[in-house]
Amino acid sequence: MTDIWTKVKNAGSFVKAASLKTKAKGEIAFLDNNMKGRKQQFGIEMYDLMQQKKTFGGKGESDPKVVEVFEQAEKDIAMIIEKKDAKQGEIDALGAADKELPAESVSERAKKAGNQARDAAIKAKLQGEMALLDREIKIRKQHFGIQLFDAIMQMDKYEPVDSEVKSILDSAKQDIGEQQAKKDVKLEEINVLEAEQGASQSSPAESNPDV
Repeated sequence: MTDIWTKVKNAGSFVKAASLKTKAKGEIAFLDNNMKGRKQQFGIEMYDLMQQKKTFGGKGESDPKVVEVFEQAEKDIAMIIEKKDAKQGEIDALGAADKELPAESVSERAKKAGNQARDAAIKAKLQGEMALLDREIKIRKQHFGIQLFDAIMQMDKYEPVDSEVKSILDSAKQDIGEQQAKKDVKLEEINVLEAEQGASQSSPAESNPDV
């Protein structure tokens, strides 16, 4: 009877530990998502600042890895901007012929009205495509942030040249470091729970050799 009750208690402990472990894993996924989001925010802030420094002058970052990651992102974003500018050019060209042609007769006015309706539909379509390109630019900056932050954290020592760059980096390090510390606690909890599960799975015979 004692052995049966022990098995029941062990089974209950195993299920409870499994439930707590699942909860901890969910919290870790949440923390991972927070850290990813913070790196993405860092990317937008850092890219815009580095681009501004390059365009208007200022201290530029000279570390080869930082320069490599930035220049690749800059190249990718320039290609997207080129597509966006082309679509803006199409919008600007809409209705150019109608503006030069006075609508004097009823048929000409009707034709012009039809052209304007067509141009409005084309413009709306092009503006929608431009909005998608803006999103692509944002996503590329976010990816740049993940790449750059991870690259910097792998360096033995990196000290930004520019004080504004340093401020943005230090803020991201602090925020992500806090999330990582919470994740480490959850990982330790999982290790403890797994040890408890292993102990609960031990048979009474294993725990009491004299039986």
